[in-house]
Amino acid sequence: MADNSNTGVIKFSGTVVNTPCNIDQESLEQDVKFGQLSRKSLESGQAAEKEFSIKFTNCNFDEFSKDASGNPVPVKTMNMVFTGQNYADAGKTLLATSTGNTNNLGIAIDGF
Repeated sequence: MADNSNTGVIKFSGTVVNTPCNIDQESLEQDVKFGQLSRKSLESGQAAEKEFSIKFTNCNFDEFSKDASGNPVPVKTMNMVFTGQNYADAGKTLLATSTGNTNNLGIAIDGF
């Protein structure tokens, strides 16, 4: 009979995507900490700003940016999409984050 004491489990996970860049592993999951924010400062509409960055790696835009002849051309701009429940703001930059006992609280992502 075989000895089963040296068995284990290895899980592999990932996603195949067709994008021009990868997001660096250190940028995939971030925790932007605001600490304690007073209700009075939140009521003004803009209580605090916190910078964060997303690092891209292995970028290759050849497949995504071509001229009429099919030749790669330099990429001058790129768009990012943040998903979540949006408030109806004109710039589509305010994400709803309210949970628990907090109402009408959101995060605005600006400057990208």
